[in-house]
Amino acid sequence: MASRILLLEDSPTYAKLARLLLQNCGFRVEAASTADEGLRIARATPPDLILIDMHLAGMDGLQALTALKAEPGTRFIPAIALTADRIDDPFAVEAARRAGFVDFVEKPTNDAAFRDLLAPFLGRPMRSGEH
Repeated sequence: MASRILLLEDSPTYAKLARLLLQNCGFRVEAASTADEGLRIARATPPDLILIDMHLAGMDGLQALTALKAEPGTRFIPAIALTADRIDDPFAVEAARRAGFVDFVEKPTNDAAFRDLLAPFLGRPMRSGEH
């Protein structure tokens, strides 16, 4: 059975790109454009991994992950931060790690780098088109 990924991304363009990339790698993808919607989905059916945009409108990525980590049913789901910012700011990286993010992806990213990043969290390497 394919791993299930929850994508919290408010940019329609990047959400479409990420969804296609993830589906081409054989993942089942559920997407939410707001943190509130993503939290509802994660609580109802916890995914194997969550990708969270750091700059969601309303509740940002750090706040969304903090809410997920506060609940027993979603506390142990690994989460990767998606950001259009450069990830070379040690203070921002430390804040994200303290919140519970396990890794970071700068947007946009290429498909090979994305697959390589996700593989350790989902149990095995994934190749393009593998299902």
